[in-house]
Formats: sequence, C-alpha cells, structure tokens
Amino acid sequence: MFGYICVKATGGGFEVLQGKRIAVTGALGALGSVVVRTAAATGASVAAIARTSASKASAQPSGVVLFGDTDIGDAAATDATLRAIAQKLGGLDALVNIAGGFRWGRVANSGVDIWDEMYKTNLLTAVNATRAALPLMSAN
Repeated sequence: MFGYICVKATGGGFEVLQGKRIAVTGALGALGSVVVRTAAATGASVAAIARTSASKASAQPSGVVLFGDTDIGDAAATDATLRAIAQKLGGLDALVNIAGGFRWGRVANSGVDIWDEMYKTNLLTAVNATRAALPLMSAN
C-alpha cells in the first residue's frame, strides 16, 4: 500500500517530486531546511512543520507553507496539524520525519528528565507524525 519515494538526481533535477504534497518535520533545522528548499525547488508543495513560531521564522521559498508553533510530541496537536496540512495542500503524498535533537549527559549523573525529553523529541515525534499522516496518505 505504501512505498518509498526514491529520489535519484538526473541532470541536476529531482523530477519525481514535482507535484507531490510533502510534509517535513523539523523543517527549520539544518537538515530540514535543506529538504524543504530542495523539495520546493523541484515543484513539490511543502508543509514545513516546526516548533518555532511562524512570526520568528525566516521567509519560506515559493511552494512552502510554514506550520509553526507545532509540538508534534503531542498526538492531538500532531493530528490537527497534519489534517490542516492535507486540507491546505489538497492531500498528502509523503512525510519526511526529521525532527529530533540531543542533550549531553552521563547516565550516572543525568536525570530522567533528559531521557524523557530525548524519547519525546526523537521517537514520539516520529510515531505521532507517522500515525497522523498514514490515513491521509492512503486517502490519495
């Protein structure tokens, strides 16, 4: 039912993304912003999902809609955001889970709060976004 969108650069282009509707988590980070710009440059409609407020973010390229102030660690907020994205873009073809982060700490002397944060930031965000996106992608 679901496949991977494999992208191969041919002649400097990523034509396979043209016309696709893509949501990218962690869209304002170093890697996420490159994915967003590249997908938009190829003709994809891109929903850039970020924790940062839209008013504090830099201008987005043409074809990109920023969904800022979004906590995808919260399942209900993620569901609402992905539904809003599908409505805005006219559907959803792909999800790119990039959101993540890290904190340094030694196991022996770091608190459980660090591990809770890392679980939420690196695993739960991907689970929430994927669970919210799958029914929207299968509706296409």
